[in-house]
Parts: sequence; C-alpha cells; structure tokens
Amino acid sequence: MVNQKQHEIWLFRHGQTTWSLTGQHTGRTDLPLTEAGKQQAESLGRYLAGRKFDLVLSSPLARAAETSGWRDMARSPGLPTI
Repeated sequence: MVNQKQHEIWLFRHGQTTWSLTGQHTGRTDLPLTEAGKQQAESLGRYLAGRKFDLVLSSPLARAAETSGWRDMARSPGLPTI
C-alpha cells in the first residue's frame, strides 16, 4: 500500500472593518481593521499558535495581512510566500 500524505486547506476571512459593519462590499478598498477586527485577528493568532503550514496565501491588503499575520510568517525560514 502506498503511503499518501493528507492535505488540508484552511480558509480565513479578514477581521471586521468599518464597511463590514454596515454591510458594504470592500472589494479592493484597503480599509484597516476596527478594534474588534484587531481582537478577532489576535484570537485567530492564538488559535493557530504552534501550527505549521507549508504555504500561506493572503491578499496584500492591510486588513488581510494584519488578520493572517503573513508578514510575520514570511520571516519563518522555509515558508514560501506568494
């Protein structure tokens, strides 16, 4: 029997912005996170602490980068960033 590695895909949405509060579509508008959004990002960070990822893909917009912490992850040796 061939030993196959199981792959997982994890998806996360950015934390709250002022426009997400009002139901507006942000699209490519680079809005910052609200204080609640920052708390959501910190909570996600605690949840993911210690987990290893082979690849992290994130939007370059500030709200996504802050939520995902990809700027910090990009400093991890051997982790490709795209």
